[in-house]
Amino acid sequence: MEVVSCSFSTQLKQPPTLSLQQQPANALRKRLMQNTLEDVGSFSIASKIFTLSGGKNSKTLSTASLLPFVKTVATYPECKKTHVAAWFNRVAAQRVYEQRIAKKRGGDINMMNDDVVDIAAQFLMHHRDGTVDKLVLPQRVIDIYKYCSNVVLAFHCYLLEMRCDELKCVFRGNATFPKTSLTVAENENLNVPRELADDFFDKHTKEGKAMGRGYGHFFEVMYLKNRRYSLPDGAPPTSRRGGVEPWEAEAKGYYLDVKVKVPRKSGPNEGE
Repeated sequence: MEVVSCSFSTQLKQPPTLSLQQQPANALRKRLMQNTLEDVGSFSIASKIFTLSGGKNSKTLSTASLLPFVKTVATYPECKKTHVAAWFNRVAAQRVYEQRIAKKRGGDINMMNDDVVDIAAQFLMHHRDGTVDKLVLPQRVIDIYKYCSNVVLAFHCYLLEMRCDELKCVFRGNATFPKTSLTVAENENLNVPRELADDFFDKHTKEGKAMGRGYGHFFEVMYLKNRRYSLPDGAPPTSRRGGVEPWEAEAKGYYLDVKVKVPRKSGPNEGE
């Protein structure tokens, strides 16, 4: 049995063999959008990246055109970092496993008034059963889900932006999304090989697995810069249990203490 997974890893699995400029453009865009959902918790930003980089028209997509988006997501002050969507997903997965869902499957979902975790649990069941096209959601949400290899965090982030005031993105709707150009030095630095610190080799890598590293180690080294949810004065930047983000403490408890497996028909195993 394995712990139900809930998020994409943001750690490098091994020293890169290609520079960032040499990465296939479509793969880079997909990964950037996945990381935006997991590490910024923003459907709006993922959608902006998809639209402004050409949408489904891959003929106009290039790695060079994506690098400004990479820099913006990584450094722009308003792109604050949070793993709230991943915690939210894990708590919802537990509810599916324990069959603790208030609304009967197939009923209409009230996005603004139904229990928010119940809604996420219904998303997960549709994701598991391959029936997401039955969800009454904007087509753009379905498109982002499918483009990002069936990442259920697209649904969660769309929902959380509706329900959580602090997650309402300043770039939603018709707002302009800034593209921050890379400096000459930054472009040159992308080609410089760098040695990875030991913390990068967590449970998501073959090296970390060989060392027996699990979720406890991952939570202890999972550092967020420019946090959406500020830590109290004097609090450690990472913690094995607990935390200040919504659903964080509950999700960590499930990861560390509860072994479950929710079967799925298709889609990636987010977090592994």
